[in-house]
Amino acid sequence: MDLSLGGVLDFPVSVKGFVMNLSQTEAYRSAAAHERSEAERSVLPLVRERHLRSAEAWDAMASQGEMTERLAQANAENRIKQPYQRRSSAEST
Repeated sequence: MDLSLGGVLDFPVSVKGFVMNLSQTEAYRSAAAHERSEAERSVLPLVRERHLRSAEAWDAMASQGEMTERLAQANAENRIKQPYQRRSSAEST
């Protein structure tokens, strides 16, 4: 799916897996800023509202991506601190 917004983003936006890289988050923030600027330029109220809703959606995706990245980083740090240990069969029952 290509959500490139006609040149606003340098690449098609897609979420692959659960971890987003920083450039995707920045692209989402950039798209939100673009939608807000389009809302300011819009004369028609319904078009303005559509752009503002779109900006909110882009911001929400960026926030979700940032949260996911923080959780993934914390999980990776925990794995380094506590390496995998196989549980004995007595613990698993």
